Amino acid sequence: MVDTILVYSLGSLSREDRARVGEAVELFHSNSIIQRECRQVMENAARFLTHTKTSGLGSGYRASCEIPANTRIAVYTGTIKRADSA
Repeated sequence: MVDTILVYSLGSLSREDRARVGEAVELFHSNSIIQRECRQVMENAARFLTHTKTSGLGSGYRASCEIPANTRIAVYTGTIKRADSA
């Protein structure tokens, strides 16, 4: 079985919000189109990017070859939490 790629995780939420939002996040992650897009982004990133360390700046990625126009190489990920829990 193929592992699910998780785009969002749940942070500090009330029990009620966690149940409601958790259900929506699970539905989102189970969407085959979302999973296909995430896999394509990961494959593109592996093909076109190289992980590098930059003195004084930490680490990041750089292009290892020319990247064709309109190639998706990144996706936003995040944690869903209450706005007042910063």
